[in-house]
Amino acid sequence: MSFKRKGGRAAALALALCLLLCSACGGAEVDITTAPEPTAAPMPTPGLSPTPEPTPAPEPGGMVRVVDIIQDIRLDIRYAAAENFTGGVIYESAEAYLRRGTAEKLSKVQDELEELGYSLTIWDAWRPVAAQFALWRACPDARYVADPFNGFSGHCRGNTVDITITTLDGEPVELPSGFDDFSALADRDYSDVSETAAANARLLEDAMTRAGFTGYSAEWWHYTDTDAYDVVEALEPLPMAEADCEEFISLRAAPDVGAEALAAAPAGAELPLFGSTADVVSAATPLHDMVMPALPAASPADMLLGNIGGCIGEVSALALLIGGAILLGRKVISWRIPAAYLGTVAFLTLVFYKGEDPVAWMLYSLLGGGVMLGALFMATDYVTSPMTSRGMLIYGAGIGIITILIRVWGAYPEGMSFAILIMNAVVPLINKYVKPKRFGAAAVR
Repeated sequence: MSFKRKGGRAAALALALCLLLCSACGGAEVDITTAPEPTAAPMPTPGLSPTPEPTPAPEPGGMVRVVDIIQDIRLDIRYAAAENFTGGVIYESAEAYLRRGTAEKLSKVQDELEELGYSLTIWDAWRPVAAQFALWRACPDARYVADPFNGFSGHCRGNTVDITITTLDGEPVELPSGFDDFSALADRDYSDVSETAAANARLLEDAMTRAGFTGYSAEWWHYTDTDAYDVVEALEPLPMAEADCEEFISLRAAPDVGAEALAAAPAGAELPLFGSTADVVSAATPLHDMVMPALPAASPADMLLGNIGGCIGEVSALALLIGGAILLGRKVISWRIPAAYLGTVAFLTLVFYKGEDPVAWMLYSLLGGGVMLGALFMATDYVTSPMTSRGMLIYGAGIGIITILIRVWGAYPEGMSFAILIMNAVVPLINKYVKPKRFGAAAVR
């Protein structure tokens, strides 16, 4: 065999082996006849950089430091110092955190106020759950501190802020009251403060409302984002509170309460009647809890039987009803005032209910507080009640209307005593215009 033939066979064998390997490694088709033409790399345009990849927008529900969003805002975190209603330090950190969406809305308010010569100052923002328990222990009043056993405030959700305004130089301006003022000066009525203070408070309120916040009626400085979020229990760095919330929660169900545990027990804690070192246990009544609004933890049956805490006359509705039935049976009082009073309260609470269940709200309104006591024992007083049957009905209905007005739209959870006093002043007018028929008088024909 010649050398040329051997070389040809070797070349053919090598080519076949290469094709076999290429097919085994992926089966890709190889064009051995035409080589691909080289493509020139695109020339960069002078003065222009490559377009970066778009970064996703941050989630509005994420927590941020307020100063990272609003550089010009001032912080005066009152619970990080002793300048608050507790007189102690609740936070170890003086930072302010909010939801990103809430902070961005607040930034719009800051820009608007800066054009008018003012600046925002934050008193409180996001609040740890443990801090909420500490504040509730110091002030167990649902008008001013949300009951953590019934639900947390917007502060724990990061969408609520306590805020005020100053000049651009940080100088304070006249406002209705200071922070944590639990008097009538702090409400949004503004009728009992100076015109300047009212104007400054309305300036802040209008700007916050336009940005998407809603204010709390009892605190002019308290604003909540209309966008709702879940409770945030932990955040790094965590502004620690005085005590851990687990400690407070565990005390509720403690079987044996000693002196030390009793001193640290939160308001509303269930304590044993016997075997305790406590002489008296105080807590908010179910009617007080309804201010939030939220239905109380106690059931209507407990309120009827008296298995709740409270003042004399608002503990057991059943005992009051029994006493009232005895007075009615012996004809000591008339049925008209109690019937008109209780009927009006029942009807109006069905119409203007706050909870999800209007019937339950009606029962709690009738059984809670002093409604039964007022209807059966106070409003029926001979001296201060009308003389005629129609007058008694008008009198009782008026007390019911005023009671509901105070409970629903007023700052007090009760209203019964005020309603009776107000209607007592109206009794002379009722007696004047609702007169009984003269005995023996004949109708004029």
